[in-house]
Amino acid sequence: MDTKKVKDIKVLGKPAQQETNVESLNDQQINEQKQNKKSIAICVPAYGTVSVQWLIHFWRFMLHNFKKYVIHIFIHEQQPTSTARNSLARMALDKDPDYIFWLDSDNIAPDGTIERLINTMEDTKAELVTALYFGKDAPHYPVIRQYRSEGFYKEENPALGQRFQIAGCGFGCCLIRPSVFYKLEEPWFKFSHEKWGKDNIVLSEDLYFSRKMMKAGMKLICDTGVVSGHVGSMVDVMEYMNYAPIRESTMLEREELLKDVVEFTGRTQYDVDMDTMVGQKLVTEEWNEKLPSSDEEIKSFYRETKNYLYESTNWHFGTRRRFDIELVTACLRLKDKKVFGPDKEKPKVLEFGCGISQNAIMLARAGFDVTIADLDGYTLKFAEHRFKKHKIPYKVWKTDVEEMPPEEKYDIILAFEVFEHMVPDDMVKVTDKLVKLRHKKTEVITTQNFGRSKYYPMHMDMEEKHKEALQKLLKNENDK
Repeated sequence: MDTKKVKDIKVLGKPAQQETNVESLNDQQINEQKQNKKSIAICVPAYGTVSVQWLIHFWRFMLHNFKKYVIHIFIHEQQPTSTARNSLARMALDKDPDYIFWLDSDNIAPDGTIERLINTMEDTKAELVTALYFGKDAPHYPVIRQYRSEGFYKEENPALGQRFQIAGCGFGCCLIRPSVFYKLEEPWFKFSHEKWGKDNIVLSEDLYFSRKMMKAGMKLICDTGVVSGHVGSMVDVMEYMNYAPIRESTMLEREELLKDVVEFTGRTQYDVDMDTMVGQKLVTEEWNEKLPSSDEEIKSFYRETKNYLYESTNWHFGTRRRFDIELVTACLRLKDKKVFGPDKEKPKVLEFGCGISQNAIMLARAGFDVTIADLDGYTLKFAEHRFKKHKIPYKVWKTDVEEMPPEEKYDIILAFEVFEHMVPDDMVKVTDKLVKLRHKKTEVITTQNFGRSKYYPMHMDMEEKHKEALQKLLKNENDK
């Protein structure tokens, strides 16, 4: 989304100067609110200490709404969130309000929020309307969800100023019809430990409630014309839009990869989704079943396993995504600075132990000349399938078949989470080859995760030979 268009979108919650001059209500104001006005029960589950910043915003918000509605305020503190929400709902229903408004004690509701949400609720005949607010960590995904494959998925990059149907949301800033609670069985809110596909998950109390509504045929709407900020990490409209390109590219690249997996494996989208969720668990179970020990048994395992497609997909678009983006940025910076020479328009990159080649594909699309390297097995065949399908130029080094890669030297050598899968003698042989592929200005970028554990039984403990081989690779002996 173009950040220049922010001014043209009518959105509640744009950054404004903080006003700290708080007025008090007099008796006349309190009496006036009771005359022919809609009643709103405002429910706030408080998580321990409430910040002064939030209190000031909340007081201003109340002053605005006391003039328009009959307001009942309920605050429940120091309880599990599910318990607090259930208790707040019962207290609110006792007042027989026209609407129940939920606000978390770290969410900022801009002036006009309740009016806008009521209008949207009546226009769309929805039972719940939520404002748009975001996670505190970059790239600040909206706290709204869609539903597929029997589970919730992020709505990643909605446009501002829109109304659309959703399957679930957080309850940080939303409006609900009281009738919803009479139609659903208690407990309304609950942390639910359950099975999703092959995974054990904990469903949060707000999504548990959302799912009850959805299964009862009720309509949930998100109005992105109301933006609620977070105290402590004020993610406002501009901050959200600044990260829009990252959220958009992540969504498109992940969907492309999942479609490639579906096509390559011949499996259904549902089966691929379910196995991607538990990819690491599948690899671990397969390893524990086969228990390879020798160098050849270990290599045979990695050639034959199909589960690294799911494990790597989950990894690259989960905890690793930010690293992947920063990697491309860093490589482009090296390219722009002509680190490898003035004539290097397409620096040569070797991704050793490439797996599904997500990094190599990103770099190839960014203008690099890439070579992918791995054992000649199922995962490498999938990587080649991706390059060919999307018509991306590449070279390949089948490390267990070919002695050396197609290029004599590389400008960048990548080796991510690969050396811990090698027995020490094999790693020594590999690093000796990689050292020969360097020139004086070659950049080697590597990450490792040595250490055998319950969750990673396939990872080697670092031995002295591992350490020496790694030091040799990182020390540019060609620079002597």
